[in-house]
Amino acid sequence: MNAANTNAPLKSADRLLATATELFYANGINATGIDTVIAESGATKGSMYHHFHNKDGLVAAYLRGESESWHVAAKLVDEPTLSATARVTLMFTIPSSAIAAGSFHGCPFTNAMVERPQDTAIGEIVSDYRRTMAEHVGGLIGSDPTDPIVAQLMVLYDGGVTGAKQTRNAEPVHVASAMAQDLVRAWAASGRA
Repeated sequence: MNAANTNAPLKSADRLLATATELFYANGINATGIDTVIAESGATKGSMYHHFHNKDGLVAAYLRGESESWHVAAKLVDEPTLSATARVTLMFTIPSSAIAAGSFHGCPFTNAMVERPQDTAIGEIVSDYRRTMAEHVGGLIGSDPTDPIVAQLMVLYDGGVTGAKQTRNAEPVHVASAMAQDLVRAWAASGRA
Protein backbone atom coordinates (compact mmCIF):
# COMPACT_ATOMS: atom_id res chain seq x y z
CA MET A 1 0.00 0.00 0.00
CA ASN A 2 1.41 3.42 -0.81
CA ALA A 3 1.53 6.35 1.56
CA ALA A 4 -1.24 8.21 -0.28
CA ASN A 5 -3.70 5.40 0.45
CA THR A 6 -2.87 5.14 4.15
CA ASN A 7 -4.00 8.72 4.76
CA ALA A 8 -7.16 8.54 2.67
CA PRO A 9 -10.34 9.24 4.65
CA LEU A 10 -12.57 6.28 5.34
CA LYS A 11 -15.73 5.98 3.29
CA SER A 12 -18.96 6.58 5.16
CA ALA A 13 -19.81 2.85 5.31
CA ASP A 14 -16.39 2.09 6.79
CA ARG A 15 -16.70 4.93 9.31
CA LEU A 16 -20.15 3.78 10.34
CA LEU A 17 -19.00 0.19 10.77
CA ALA A 18 -15.82 1.14 12.65
CA THR A 19 -17.78 3.37 15.00
CA ALA A 20 -20.52 0.77 15.50
CA THR A 21 -17.92 -1.90 16.19
CA GLU A 22 -16.29 0.20 18.88
CA LEU A 23 -19.57 1.28 20.50
CA PHE A 24 -21.46 -2.02 20.24
CA TYR A 25 -18.52 -3.93 21.71
CA ALA A 26 -17.75 -1.48 24.51
CA ASN A 27 -21.28 -0.39 25.47
CA GLY A 28 -23.57 -3.09 24.12
CA ILE A 29 -25.84 -3.31 21.11
CA ASN A 30 -29.06 -2.37 22.89
CA ALA A 31 -27.46 0.52 24.79
CA THR A 32 -26.03 2.07 21.62
CA GLY A 33 -28.53 4.05 19.60
CA ILE A 34 -28.20 4.37 15.87
CA ASP A 35 -28.18 8.17 16.16
CA THR A 36 -25.10 7.93 18.38
CA VAL A 37 -23.32 5.76 15.82
CA ILE A 38 -24.22 8.19 13.03
CA ALA A 39 -23.13 11.24 15.01
CA GLU A 40 -19.83 9.75 16.22
CA SER A 41 -18.96 8.39 12.77
CA GLY A 42 -19.50 11.74 11.08
CA ALA A 43 -21.69 10.03 8.48
CA THR A 44 -25.18 11.01 7.50
CA LYS A 45 -28.42 9.22 8.25
CA GLY A 46 -28.86 8.71 4.53
CA SER A 47 -25.49 6.94 4.32
CA MET A 48 -26.39 4.72 7.24
CA TYR A 49 -29.65 3.59 5.69
CA HIS A 50 -28.16 3.32 2.21
CA HIS A 51 -25.32 1.02 3.35
CA PHE A 52 -26.94 -0.95 6.17
CA HIS A 53 -30.73 -0.36 5.79
CA ASN A 54 -31.31 -0.32 9.57
CA LYS A 55 -29.69 -1.03 12.92
CA ASP A 56 -30.11 -4.77 12.47
CA GLY A 57 -28.12 -4.59 9.24
CA LEU A 58 -25.36 -2.68 11.03
CA VAL A 59 -25.37 -5.18 13.91
CA ALA A 60 -25.03 -8.04 11.43
CA ALA A 61 -22.13 -6.31 9.67
CA TYR A 62 -20.47 -5.69 13.05
CA LEU A 63 -20.72 -9.34 14.07
CA ARG A 64 -19.54 -10.61 10.68
CA GLY A 65 -16.56 -8.28 11.03
CA GLU A 66 -15.85 -9.56 14.54
CA SER A 67 -15.92 -13.14 13.25
CA GLU A 68 -13.49 -12.30 10.47
CA SER A 69 -11.26 -10.38 12.90
CA TRP A 70 -11.14 -13.35 15.27
CA HIS A 71 -10.27 -15.70 12.43
CA VAL A 72 -7.51 -13.40 11.15
CA ALA A 73 -6.11 -13.01 14.70
CA ALA A 74 -6.22 -16.78 15.23
CA LYS A 75 -4.28 -17.36 12.02
CA LEU A 76 -1.75 -14.66 12.89
CA VAL A 77 -0.92 -16.09 16.31
CA ASP A 78 -0.74 -19.66 15.03
CA GLU A 79 2.63 -21.30 14.45
CA PRO A 80 2.03 -24.46 12.39
CA THR A 81 5.49 -25.87 13.14
CA LEU A 82 4.70 -26.15 16.87
CA SER A 83 3.00 -29.02 18.66
CA ALA A 84 -0.78 -29.19 18.91
CA THR A 85 -0.53 -28.26 22.59
CA ALA A 86 1.54 -25.17 21.86
CA ARG A 87 -0.74 -24.15 18.99
CA VAL A 88 -3.83 -24.33 21.20
CA THR A 89 -2.01 -22.30 23.84
CA LEU A 90 -1.33 -19.57 21.30
CA MET A 91 -5.06 -19.27 20.58
CA PHE A 92 -5.60 -18.19 24.18
CA THR A 93 -3.25 -15.26 23.65
CA ILE A 94 -5.98 -13.53 21.60
CA PRO A 95 -8.15 -12.60 24.61
CA SER A 96 -5.08 -12.20 26.84
CA SER A 97 -3.68 -9.57 24.49
CA ALA A 98 -6.99 -7.68 24.40
CA ILE A 99 -7.16 -7.75 28.21
CA ALA A 100 -3.61 -6.43 28.48
CA ALA A 101 -4.39 -3.68 25.95
CA GLY A 102 -7.48 -2.61 27.91
CA SER A 103 -9.73 -3.23 24.91
CA PHE A 104 -11.45 -6.35 26.22
CA HIS A 105 -15.20 -6.42 26.82
CA GLY A 106 -15.85 -10.15 26.63
CA CYS A 107 -16.94 -12.22 23.67
CA PRO A 108 -18.88 -10.09 21.19
CA PHE A 109 -20.94 -13.12 20.16
CA THR A 110 -21.90 -14.06 23.71
CA ASN A 111 -22.67 -10.42 24.42
CA ALA A 112 -24.93 -10.22 21.35
CA MET A 113 -26.76 -13.44 22.19
CA VAL A 114 -27.35 -12.29 25.77
CA GLU A 115 -28.72 -8.96 24.55
CA ARG A 116 -30.82 -10.39 21.74
CA PRO A 117 -31.49 -14.07 22.43
CA GLN A 118 -34.41 -14.33 19.99
CA ASP A 119 -32.67 -12.60 17.06
CA THR A 120 -32.36 -15.30 14.38
CA ALA A 121 -29.96 -13.26 12.23
CA ILE A 122 -27.55 -12.94 15.14
CA GLY A 123 -28.00 -16.64 15.89
CA GLU A 124 -26.99 -17.53 12.33
CA ILE A 125 -23.90 -15.33 12.44
CA VAL A 126 -22.89 -16.81 15.79
CA SER A 127 -23.38 -20.32 14.38
CA ASP A 128 -21.13 -19.44 11.43
CA TYR A 129 -18.50 -18.09 13.84
CA ARG A 130 -18.70 -21.27 15.94
CA ARG A 131 -18.28 -23.40 12.83
CA THR A 132 -15.24 -21.37 11.76
CA MET A 133 -13.81 -21.64 15.26
CA ALA A 134 -14.34 -25.42 15.34
CA GLU A 135 -12.58 -25.77 11.99
CA HIS A 136 -9.69 -23.68 13.27
CA VAL A 137 -9.37 -25.59 16.54
CA GLY A 138 -9.61 -28.91 14.70
CA GLY A 139 -6.83 -27.74 12.41
CA LEU A 140 -4.64 -26.79 15.37
CA ILE A 141 -4.72 -30.29 16.79
CA GLY A 142 -5.11 -32.26 13.57
CA SER A 143 -8.65 -33.37 14.31
CA ASP A 144 -11.99 -33.32 12.61
CA PRO A 145 -13.97 -30.24 13.76
CA THR A 146 -16.76 -32.52 14.99
CA ASP A 147 -14.45 -34.48 17.32
CA PRO A 148 -15.55 -34.09 20.97
CA ILE A 149 -12.16 -32.65 21.94
CA VAL A 150 -12.79 -29.68 19.70
CA ALA A 151 -16.04 -28.91 21.53
CA GLN A 152 -14.24 -29.33 24.86
CA LEU A 153 -11.49 -26.90 23.84
CA MET A 154 -14.08 -24.40 22.68
CA VAL A 155 -15.89 -24.66 26.02
CA LEU A 156 -12.61 -23.96 27.80
CA TYR A 157 -11.95 -20.95 25.56
CA ASP A 158 -15.48 -19.62 26.10
CA GLY A 159 -15.19 -20.16 29.84
CA GLY A 160 -11.87 -18.35 30.04
CA VAL A 161 -13.23 -15.38 28.09
CA THR A 162 -16.43 -15.20 30.14
CA GLY A 163 -14.50 -15.51 33.39
CA ALA A 164 -12.15 -12.74 32.28
CA LYS A 165 -15.09 -10.45 31.59
CA GLN A 166 -16.55 -11.17 35.02
CA THR A 167 -13.29 -10.74 36.93
CA ARG A 168 -11.80 -8.05 34.70
CA ASN A 169 -8.46 -9.82 34.56
CA ALA A 170 -6.72 -12.47 32.47
CA GLU A 171 -6.42 -15.15 35.16
CA PRO A 172 -9.45 -17.17 33.94
CA VAL A 173 -7.97 -17.20 30.42
CA HIS A 174 -4.64 -18.48 31.80
CA VAL A 175 -6.42 -21.19 33.80
CA ALA A 176 -8.47 -22.23 30.76
CA SER A 177 -5.31 -22.29 28.64
CA ALA A 178 -3.55 -24.56 31.13
CA MET A 179 -6.58 -26.88 31.19
CA ALA A 180 -6.64 -26.93 27.38
CA GLN A 181 -2.95 -27.88 27.32
CA ASP A 182 -3.61 -30.77 29.70
CA LEU A 183 -6.57 -31.89 27.62
CA VAL A 184 -4.62 -31.88 24.34
CA ARG A 185 -1.67 -33.69 25.91
CA ALA A 186 -3.96 -36.40 27.32
CA TRP A 187 -5.79 -36.67 23.99
CA ALA A 188 -2.51 -37.04 22.09
CA ALA A 189 -1.16 -39.58 24.61
CA SER A 190 -4.31 -41.68 24.23
CA GLY A 191 -3.46 -42.22 20.57
CA ARG A 192 -6.55 -40.43 19.29
CA ALA A 193 -4.46 -37.67 17.73
